[in-house]
Amino acid sequence: MNAEEKIFYRVRYLICKSLDGRIEEEEIRELERLIIEHPPVRRYYVEFLQIHTHLRTLLEHAPQTAASTEEVLDAQLWQQLARHEQTAELVPVERPAEPAVSEPMTALTPSRRRVSRLSLFGIAVSVAAMLFIVVYAQFFASPAVATLADSVNARWAYNQTPLQPGDRLSVRPKDLVSGFVSIRFDSGAEVVLEGPARFKLLSENQMRLFNGKAFASVPNTAIGFTIDCPGSRVVDLGTEFGLEVRSGGQAEVHVMKGKVNLVAGVQGTPQTSEILETAQARRVEPDGKIRPAEFKELYFARKISSQEQSVWYGQTYLDLANLAAGGSGRESVRSPMGIDPATGQVHSEAEQGYIRSGSGTYHPVSALPVVDGVFVPNGSQGPVQVSSAGHTFGGFPGTAGEYWADILTQPIIYTARLGDNQELLKGQPMEVSLEPSRTPSSVLVIHSNAGITFDLDALRRQYPNLEIVRFTARCGVSANALAQMANEFWVLVDGQVRFHHLNPHQQASIQRIDVEIRPEERFLTLAATDGGDNISYDWCLFEQPRLELRGKY
Repeated sequence: MNAEEKIFYRVRYLICKSLDGRIEEEEIRELERLIIEHPPVRRYYVEFLQIHTHLRTLLEHAPQTAASTEEVLDAQLWQQLARHEQTAELVPVERPAEPAVSEPMTALTPSRRRVSRLSLFGIAVSVAAMLFIVVYAQFFASPAVATLADSVNARWAYNQTPLQPGDRLSVRPKDLVSGFVSIRFDSGAEVVLEGPARFKLLSENQMRLFNGKAFASVPNTAIGFTIDCPGSRVVDLGTEFGLEVRSGGQAEVHVMKGKVNLVAGVQGTPQTSEILETAQARRVEPDGKIRPAEFKELYFARKISSQEQSVWYGQTYLDLANLAAGGSGRESVRSPMGIDPATGQVHSEAEQGYIRSGSGTYHPVSALPVVDGVFVPNGSQGPVQVSSAGHTFGGFPGTAGEYWADILTQPIIYTARLGDNQELLKGQPMEVSLEPSRTPSSVLVIHSNAGITFDLDALRRQYPNLEIVRFTARCGVSANALAQMANEFWVLVDGQVRFHHLNPHQQASIQRIDVEIRPEERFLTLAATDGGDNISYDWCLFEQPRLELRGKY
């Protein structure tokens, strides 16, 4: 093979990889260089693409068949051609007149004809064209097995045709550079992919994930849906699960609901399998070993909406009462624990029922990662520190500097100290709510005078795919309170007041709180003061205090 033949061989290889969507960045630059530097290569490139375009047009207008990717020509296609031959209109053919035999025929001596180079070239071109058609049918005329249901900010590799919702998808590799797409398989399974991701659809109930993140929702009609990845595969048993494949070949599977069968090990080697259930996660190492992994409930994009330009990761809010009780913010932890606003100490049994004083000093709460700190507000002593970063607020009114209880989560076990002997009296759990007929799912009880600050950046680190967009709650005095005392509610962000409401004596009302949170803002402070009457045992409630979330995209 001479130098020119090697160049054309290399060019053909690079063009085929480009059309197949497998070409690398270095190979793209190499192909561009060869086209620029060699005029014959430019002509060959143009002719190659013209043939490719014509063949693609013919195949796109051909009847769709359910061809197997392992067959060069579909048997159904041959059957259709055979039926056509049986039913086609007959074409009359005139029989040539038989020549009259006037004399005996003599044997003909075969003559030696010279085959021209042009004829040989024509034969070679014909054979090459037939081979090209066969190769094209094998690699390019793939059957469609799914539909692109939706996309949000999706960007595909530059050498791939951009896909739009409603487009049918065939069994060819695809590279999602960034953004999100939702693919609905013909079996009914739906997969949301988050870029960057490289994948290939294999059939109406199977795909391969080379790298990236995918979340699968599989109905009963599609049980057995399978996602292959390097060194392992996940077989659905009627579930919702997330799968991430990293560049080094490591894979993690997280089961949100139902069960999956995780099979690890490449073909030809001993394989291991494990059944995973709801809230379980496993990591498959490149060597095929299955190891435990931390379950990540909010790690995978589950639903997308191009109309709303939104991405849903499985949760729309985090509950602050749950976080203050040491939870993850994703469930209702019914715990009587409390935080002392004058010390930052966390009590497993909330302390309440006796008057204590605070110095106005800010106290970090090291036992709770997302609770930055607590304090006792008293504006008569000047600006009050409200965050560990040194934010202060000078708008708190002068108070007695006293508080009656820890900052509490419900249900509350009523306790009190009796007399000088400090004997602790414990009562029964008591629900607290703003309305007698309504029991809320979560409540933060912040008796005046007390304040608590949450570190939003700590939450952002825990949930990097989610954006905190606002704080919502209802505030007021508990319906269980014996008297409606004066009190004030405060919401601060980075030391700046965003919400303030004064309940005058015996004129308590329920207020809705809706505060926008911007990405650069870090500290959220909730506080209650005594409203100027110096009474510190007001049952001030922040009912259903929530941080609303939105997926990043």
